[in-house]
Amino acid sequence: MIYWVLFGIWTTVKAYHLRRSNVAWVALFFVLNVAGYLLHKIYYWFKVERVA
Repeated sequence: MIYWVLFGIWTTVKAYHLRRSNVAWVALFFVLNVAGYLLHKIYYWFKVERVA
């Protein structure tokens, strides 16, 4: 349980510092944990690829 909470906090802080944070991502980080973080990474990886 402690891991779940600490991972959610870490991903939220990391997304905030990268200026990619919003309520939906924070909810996904805490509900899906690692899967939510992977979705976040994949989403922004494809988003950056399309822009460049």
